Amino acid sequence: MKDLPTILVTLGIGALLGALAATPQLLHAMDSGHAEAKVEELGTTSLSSRNVALTGTLREDLLVELTTTTKRKGRVESVHTDKFYPLVGAAFQPKDAVKVVVQVDDYPRLLEVLKKGQPVTLAGTLRSAAWEGLPGKVKDAFVNGGQPLADDVLLLEFGKPHDTWKAFGYPFIGLAVAALTIWTAKSKQKK
Repeated sequence: MKDLPTILVTLGIGALLGALAATPQLLHAMDSGHAEAKVEELGTTSLSSRNVALTGTLREDLLVELTTTTKRKGRVESVHTDKFYPLVGAAFQPKDAVKVVVQVDDYPRLLEVLKKGQPVTLAGTLRSAAWEGLPGKVKDAFVNGGQPLADDVLLLEFGKPHDTWKAFGYPFIGLAVAALTIWTAKSKQKK
């Protein structure tokens, strides 16, 4: 029983690290609200939730695609392409800073609501909790393409609700890893 404090500390650290890794998901899981706004209103009005329906016009001509290829043992296992569209207000000009970028990985579903050049309302989750936001590669692609972004540009994941399993699963994974570490250490001590 003299190892009990060490075991408890190790388990606590594992759970804490798991919870820390899940901070954005925990914040999204606790957000049961819903907010609606026009893109033009952002910055002048605060949103009561990260679960939003934003109205604006998707600029297909300013699309950025990010392709991720997963390889295993030198073979391509999967290829996934995310599409990032600026969602802009009615008065938007091409050199204006974009306030909202919509991430789409369900393109057929987007086509159902897309109206060429017309305002559209898109529902999804704003990825603005903790360290979330627009990936650096995507920011660079917009800027290198000549499209400025607002300093506080928002990332809207179109049609993607938060994943509650991730929010509460990560701490348990941390506990499991800590328990496995303790078990391995104890096994080595007995030898």
